[in-house]
This record gives sequence, C-alpha cells and structure tokens, in this order.
Amino acid sequence: MKRCILTVVLAFGCMLGAWAATYKSGKLTYTYDVGFKEASLLRCDTSASGAVSVPASVKGCRVLQVSDRAFKNCKKVTAVKFASKDITLNTGAFENCTSLEKVSLPIDAYLQTGVSVFSGCKRLKSFTLPYGAFCYGDCFAGSSIEKLTFLNPRASEGKVEEILTQVAVDKVYSLKKVVCPRGCV
Repeated sequence: MKRCILTVVLAFGCMLGAWAATYKSGKLTYTYDVGFKEASLLRCDTSASGAVSVPASVKGCRVLQVSDRAFKNCKKVTAVKFASKDITLNTGAFENCTSLEKVSLPIDAYLQTGVSVFSGCKRLKSFTLPYGAFCYGDCFAGSSIEKLTFLNPRASEGKVEEILTQVAVDKVYSLKKVVCPRGCV
C-alpha cells in the first residue's frame, strides 16, 4: 500500500514539473526545474568579483529570472552580462552592488523588472533598456543612474512619457540624460 501511494505521489509530481533542484556554477547558484525547463539565478556569492556572466541556460533549462536580492552586497562585482533574451530582474536584484558599473543584455531582449533593482549601485551611471523592456514601478530608485538609453522605437514615436513613467524616473534624482533611437519626442 505504501509503495502504491509513493508511486502515485511521484507520478503526480513529475506531471507538475515539481522537481526543482539547485545547481552551483562558480560563484552563482541557480534553481532549475526540468519539468518546466526553467531556471532562476538564486544568488551570487558575496565573494564574487569582477565581471560575471549569466548563461542563457543551465542544466538544459532557460535562465528566465534573477531572484529577489540575488546579487545583494556583491560589492566586488563590476559587470554582469546576460545571454538570455528573456529575463526578469526581480526586486533588489543588484541591491548594494557598490562596484557595479555595467549590466549588459542582448539588444533584442525582453526585460521585466521589479522595484529598486539597482538600489545602492553607486557606480552604475548608465543603463540601456533593450527593445522589449518593461520596468515596473521604481526599478531605478536608489540608484546613481545618470543616463538611460532606450532601444525601443516607441520612445521615438511619442511614447517616451509612457516609458519614462514605467521606470519612474521621478525617483531617479541623478538622471541627467535620456537617449532614444531617433531622438526622444
């Protein structure tokens, strides 16, 4: 009887894709689910330094998000490069990464963000929002961003106010310049 119940539970878990596991690669730890073929960057070891690359996939699963505060207090990380064209940067993903100077995404990436993603990133002075960017609320609040570059043509078609509202630039006191593909309207 116990064996039968265990078999049913295991079969049901497989159908739901409930086999999440963790995987560590260098200073980065991921969670992944082979059933859904999705992965998340769970955390970066605070001893990480220099440039960090986040691959498009781990263990055959697409890396789709950076968990809340995944890079929190990684004070020696200077750059992060994402290979994925579909990524979500969750709340406080880079909180207090005081040496972070550059975050790179593919230009045709679809980016979503949580709030205060770059809070405390004192050296991050510019950021390029890829074509498919959507920032929730105050994603740049608490950052030192001085220049935002929009690759989305909507920014050149009179939609710049809508896009700027999405990134809540009113809370980015350091912002000095906004660049759009064909000039901002």
